[in-house]
Amino acid sequence: MKNRNGFTLLEILLATLLTAIVLGAVYSSYFLMEKAREGAGGSLRRLYEAEKTMDMMDSELAAIVNSVTVTDREYYGKETSGLSFGGFSPKRGIISAVSYSVLEEKGRLSLQKEIAWPGGRVSKGVLLDDIDEFMVEAYSGGKWVKTFQSNSAPDAVRVTLKFTFKGRPVTLSDTVVPRIGKSL
Repeated sequence: MKNRNGFTLLEILLATLLTAIVLGAVYSSYFLMEKAREGAGGSLRRLYEAEKTMDMMDSELAAIVNSVTVTDREYYGKETSGLSFGGFSPKRGIISAVSYSVLEEKGRLSLQKEIAWPGGRVSKGVLLDDIDEFMVEAYSGGKWVKTFQSNSAPDAVRVTLKFTFKGRPVTLSDTVVPRIGKSL
């Protein structure tokens, strides 16, 4: 009987081959998961921005003070609205003129917000690119209307935002009842 103090060449080659196969599987799995995570993060960002925009509009519409105008438009067969109002800003403790409008550039629609502060300073910027529709309706006189103009707030405002997310149509809609000047 021979005394064995080590591994044969065949055993070493087999162990090396099995290690290479396991490391290759772990390596490819890691990079596939990393690629999927990056893709999901980028596409979820669009949904997050849309929901954040709707939340911001909800809080601003709840603070309507005066001079509300809702206009109805159409771009390439897509319904769009314009919305402007005087709203109270709790952070600054002042009333400012806020407006939302849809911009069309090269067949693509974007939602823009503009704020006119007392003293003449104006801030504006694009909130969302590549939207399909932005619709605003005011509830007044017992019915929903797409055009509205008044020096006081309507009974309610319904905002609908439509866009495409991962190739599928998404609709976010919310109805807000202005709270300023109303009893709790």
